[in-house]
Amino acid sequence: MAESARSSFDRDIQERLDAQLAAVNTEGFSAARIERIFGDAINRAVKLHAPVLVEKLRNASPKLVSEIRSADEGVRADLRGRWGPDLDRLAVIRNLCEERAGDFYDDNRVAADKQPALLTALAQLSALSIRISGEIYHLLLHGYPDAAMARTRALHELFVTATVIADYQGKPCSEDLADRYLSHPRIARYAAAKTEFESASVPEHQKLSATALAVAKKSADDLVRKYGGTFKLDWGWAMPLFPKSDDCKFSNLEKLADVSLFRAHYASASNYVHGGSFGTAANLETDATNPAYIYMMTGPRVTDLSTPMQLTSIYLVGITSALVLSGAPGQNSPGDRLIIRALEILLAEAVAALTSI
Repeated sequence: MAESARSSFDRDIQERLDAQLAAVNTEGFSAARIERIFGDAINRAVKLHAPVLVEKLRNASPKLVSEIRSADEGVRADLRGRWGPDLDRLAVIRNLCEERAGDFYDDNRVAADKQPALLTALAQLSALSIRISGEIYHLLLHGYPDAAMARTRALHELFVTATVIADYQGKPCSEDLADRYLSHPRIARYAAAKTEFESASVPEHQKLSATALAVAKKSADDLVRKYGGTFKLDWGWAMPLFPKSDDCKFSNLEKLADVSLFRAHYASASNYVHGGSFGTAANLETDATNPAYIYMMTGPRVTDLSTPMQLTSIYLVGITSALVLSGAPGQNSPGDRLIIRALEILLAEAVAALTSI
């Protein structure tokens, strides 16, 4: 609030108090009456001045927004100066993955009559990973590495899923793994629709109709009859890979995909997803020149971009490779192998450059 507006606000409160307290001096007072007088004076001033303040903020917003944009541009310039080549490399890796994955899917979807589900599942995983990597890139570009790190959790799960499906589809007891994966969202959709339908807080127009809900239920029930009750588990599509339902969990999928190396990053990134105490503590930074002074961060920064950049590059290349190399051995074109090799070289450069920071 501007100083002049604040003075006017305080003056109105004081004038109201003076008038009311003068009456109290002659009529007597009680603690309750004094409390009511102060409350009335403040409420009256707030009601009177809030619209005035809002109008002043509207009038000042062009200048304020210009200052915010100027500060953001300064941060981005600092980021480019420190991380420019690394951000550019990530952009190139992402673009190459997007182009090759799209071309591969277009070239093979018509001829994928032997394993159409495998191609579709891996293409969907690839498409989502490319979109999420774009989110991560822009978060890094604007100085938000913690948010970028949080999004790497999704990439990690996509990477594990793509690796498991690519490696185990078609093996004994897992012949329909990709089909199971593609069907599994129908379970979650019905559960979410049922929760909304039964919730009093969800507006009626946002809910499925009773008829549509019944259709969704039948679709989910059909899958349970086909695949068994364990199909309703969070990772139930992968149940054929495990002897017991208790084993059908993500940490064991990580072991199958042989990516437990990244488990620590995956776990620590959850601190930036959830509002726990660790995330709050991680948002504090000590002043280098005055260790007794601690900053509570509220905006972008130019540090700590290396880990989310490394992870994003690794996951993207891994998921793209799972898609492009998903055919039978020897069926991949020389162009496919060339693109994958180029991605591997770029990835090695990224990891080496970012590890040295």
